[in-house]
Amino acid sequence: MKVEKSDREILFALDFHARDSMLEIAKKLRMGEDTLSYRIKRLERLGLITKYYLVPDTTKLGLVSYKIMLKYQNITPQVEKELLKHLAQAEEVGWIVKTDGYYDLMFISWVKNEFIFDSFLSKFLEQFSEFFYIRDMVIITENHACQRAYLSSKKEIEKKEVYYAGEPKNLCDEKDRKIIGILMANAREPSVKMAQKLGLTPEAISYRIKKLKKIGAIGAFRPRIDLGKLGYQYYNVLFRLKKTSVIPKMFAFARQHPNVTYFVRYLGTYDIGFDIEVDSPAKFREVINDIVERFGYGIINYNHVLIYDELKITY
Repeated sequence: MKVEKSDREILFALDFHARDSMLEIAKKLRMGEDTLSYRIKRLERLGLITKYYLVPDTTKLGLVSYKIMLKYQNITPQVEKELLKHLAQAEEVGWIVKTDGYYDLMFISWVKNEFIFDSFLSKFLEQFSEFFYIRDMVIITENHACQRAYLSSKKEIEKKEVYYAGEPKNLCDEKDRKIIGILMANAREPSVKMAQKLGLTPEAISYRIKKLKKIGAIGAFRPRIDLGKLGYQYYNVLFRLKKTSVIPKMFAFARQHPNVTYFVRYLGTYDIGFDIEVDSPAKFREVINDIVERFGYGIINYNHVLIYDELKITY
């Protein structure tokens, strides 16, 4: 799809600020409010923007993040369909993606503790383990989400970032969790409609959202972009390190690089991971070569996948 420069600037303005009013976004872009509204509706109509969602701090919800990475063997289309349906219906699973490369499937489970995760995973493996040639797992201990700086035409730009780390502590009550659930489904859901659903006043909804932002439970509001229609590809790179002392330097690199959209610290099979969005395989190779040239002394090896289908994202 041909995407105009002004459309990319709109996408960048929405990134992290998708719940802002049309007036607020229009002022940033120096664009008329009606014009902006028309352009955004057009991007939605074309399928470039598929939804608006909330990026929460899962530790503030008292949840631990487990990431599972699978390589298939002897699997049939029917079995894969059943497997994906099983994961999609599981309340313990919040993110599922199909991938090409070292793994075929990745998913993240957000749960309160290791016993709940063990119960869920045991039942899953009992049904499907014979179809996995490789089964790796990590616990996400630190997760940084960054703005898509590559969307902006400005040469010098400081990427905004939200992150979570540390011991999970549930700081939210049931109404807070319901608000977060609604905003995950639609980050632009009006407060009036949310109030009707939850039996609260719009003022109470606004107050709770402000409170959730203040304690860090709400990190950002983002548009979900169909990267294929934008002309971009989405890679996940997983690194094993010789020395963890290289992590701050690699994270500093990720923080300033326009194409790195997530950088994460793991406990388990890998030590850290980068999400990289680029407009060609050649550009991806360029980024990887840069990383290896700068930090190869601290890297044992790495694996990567191309994420081509995001099947579920919820909390």
